[in-house]
Amino acid sequence: MDARLVDVLVMAAGQGTRVGGTEPKQWLDVHGMPLFMYTAERIRTYGADSIFLVVRPDDVLRVRDCVARRMEPSVYRVVAGGRDRQESVFLGLLHTTRQFVAIHDGARPFIAKADVEQVIEAARARGAATLAHPARDSLVRVDEQARLAESVPRANLWQVQTPQVARRDWLLEAHRKARSLEAPATDDASVLKQAGFEVSIVRGSSENVKITEPEDLALLQALRAPLPSALDEEGQRPCG
Repeated sequence: MDARLVDVLVMAAGQGTRVGGTEPKQWLDVHGMPLFMYTAERIRTYGADSIFLVVRPDDVLRVRDCVARRMEPSVYRVVAGGRDRQESVFLGLLHTTRQFVAIHDGARPFIAKADVEQVIEAARARGAATLAHPARDSLVRVDEQARLAESVPRANLWQVQTPQVARRDWLLEAHRKARSLEAPATDDASVLKQAGFEVSIVRGSSENVKITEPEDLALLQALRAPLPSALDEEGQRPCG
């Protein structure tokens, strides 16, 4: 299914610095590009032609300058996010126009073309879909002192991934309901489910991991070759 059929939100408005350094993880350098822009450029190579970079308000001018100098301004738009991910997604949705929207974490640079195509196809067929992968490890619940409290059977437990794709009108209705009820959720599939919309699960690759912890930095070394547009003819660093 053609990625040109959807608007894509690449979420990069977080404050997290668990991976180390003084800046949020989305600004980690990958072949001369901030991590979230590398992720966006990967999706661009899959055919996406309407990509919204949702960033911290303080980063808007910095990112717009980078897009203007080194990327395709006709493809990318920069949007200011909000106080948390849920509000940032809602603000991003207000700028979209296509019938379907794909929402992707800027810190998931390993997304595969086949997974993007399959989750878009499932959403267009059923209204909403998310990538996910079956839980592999044993799961436990711990108490306040980080002691094992109980084991959790992993049958039918899946780890949710992105992109999450849905009809734009469903997403807007679901997010408006969540805002009115002040009902927080960690991802958009959960927001949709809370609003009464069914979300199909599409099995994604186990390699579609999110860069979160310091040890995840080693995963970035797997991104050996720069994307075609990652460096200019003189090999200069695009931005960061």
